[in-house]
Amino acid sequence: MSQNTCEQCAGPALTIGELNERSKSLGMFVQPDGTVIAPASHRSEAHALENLKGFRCAKCGGVYCMGCILSSAPSHANGGKACFACRGHYQLLPG
Repeated sequence: MSQNTCEQCAGPALTIGELNERSKSLGMFVQPDGTVIAPASHRSEAHALENLKGFRCAKCGGVYCMGCILSSAPSHANGGKACFACRGHYQLLPG
C-alpha cells in the first residue's frame, strides 16, 4: 500500500520503489525515471502501473498520480503540465 495519495483522485501515488515492488510480481522492470518495461503480453498492466507513478509539486508540495496529471492537469507556461493547485512544476516522488 502506498503512503502517498493523489490529491486529485484519492488513489495511490507510488514512489519508484513502490512501482518496482509491484512490477516484480508481474515480471516487469522499472527504470530510474519510472518507465515500466514489460513483455508485449503485459503492456496494458505496465501502462496501468505507470499511471500510478507519483509526483510532488516542487512549489506547494501537492502529490498527484501520473494518470491525473496526464488526463487533466493544466499546461505549464514552460511546457509540460502544471500543478493543479499552484501551477508549479512536478518532480518524481523520491523513494
